[in-house]
Amino acid sequence: MVAADLIQQLQLQSHPEGGFFCRIYQSDQLTSVNYAQSPRHFTTAIHYLLQGEQFSCWHKIQSDELWFLSTHNSHVVIHEIVNDEIHTIQLTPTSPFYTVKAGRWFAAELLSKSDECFALCHCVVTPGFDFEDFRIATKDDLAKVKTPSSRLLKQ
Repeated sequence: MVAADLIQQLQLQSHPEGGFFCRIYQSDQLTSVNYAQSPRHFTTAIHYLLQGEQFSCWHKIQSDELWFLSTHNSHVVIHEIVNDEIHTIQLTPTSPFYTVKAGRWFAAELLSKSDECFALCHCVVTPGFDFEDFRIATKDDLAKVKTPSSRLLKQ
């Protein structure tokens, strides 16, 4: 299996933060949340794919996001800012799950960046994802943090 096959088979589209995605689920039920004018789905889920040098730029959302590693030939590295410090974890076959807490800046990239490397993850957001709750970081947003991953800023 190669990334191009997955992109086609799963009908993935370019994501504004980088990589490719497709929404695969949203609950029928809606809920009110204190940070939004309109209700949110209880839960949403996507397929999310990174390939080679692609990365998920620094961003944050207003809900918890659960990451599950699926098909891959490279580990996924998630960088998360907690109390102005960067914490880095890897999604691997023996540790395929991680939760990014609501409101935290985070980014993701592949450990191996050759063109043939890829990773397909499934991301679940609760309360459900809405682009109104999504913010891509600027250099000013990350000014307090000494980040070795400044290349993960969207240009």
